[in-house]
Amino acid sequence: MVLIHNPLGQGFFHQRVLDGNGKIVGFTPNPDNEFSRGQNAAIGAINSARAVGITIPRVLIYLNIEKESEFPRVGRVSPNFIRGWLDVIGPEFGGIYGNVSEFFASDERFGRGKVGFIGNAYNDALAGSTFQPFLWGQFPKKGRSFPVPRYQPKQPPGRSGAVRIWQYGPTNQNGSFDMNLATDEAFDRMLRVDSGPA
Repeated sequence: MVLIHNPLGQGFFHQRVLDGNGKIVGFTPNPDNEFSRGQNAAIGAINSARAVGITIPRVLIYLNIEKESEFPRVGRVSPNFIRGWLDVIGPEFGGIYGNVSEFFASDERFGRGKVGFIGNAYNDALAGSTFQPFLWGQFPKKGRSFPVPRYQPKQPPGRSGAVRIWQYGPTNQNGSFDMNLATDEAFDRMLRVDSGPA
């Protein structure tokens, strides 16, 4: 079982800059505030896990950077939010789940589109570090039919091997579920429900 923390309302984007008509015209970083929000997300994840008897570092917890309070999501994910998350939970025990893509200037200019943390914020957050916190990525989509595809997730630029769980087959109808492949390394860090002695 994989644990995922949904910090809805935590604000993992840079602050939006609006014009007089309420349109997004840019994004202003606030590094201290973003770092603090990341720390708070990690504290929330740890407290939630402990509340149900799961202790760190027994299992890895993934931070969900997929949904925010508004849809469609618009903004640039903050590297400082990721740094704050890793600062508290520890890079060995805190993973990240979400959109494996890069944020393009044209999307920012129009305040829309490919909001991606792995191509930009993940690499920015880890600048100068060779350590790669676990990623659970969503691309490329291969559908839900069999046979299961060979493990080929999209990776952050220059970070081969960072994605340890690949969501290759998304939910496509009510009652269905996502299809994922995991490396042995990721599988070893999942929560196991002990059925007792054999």
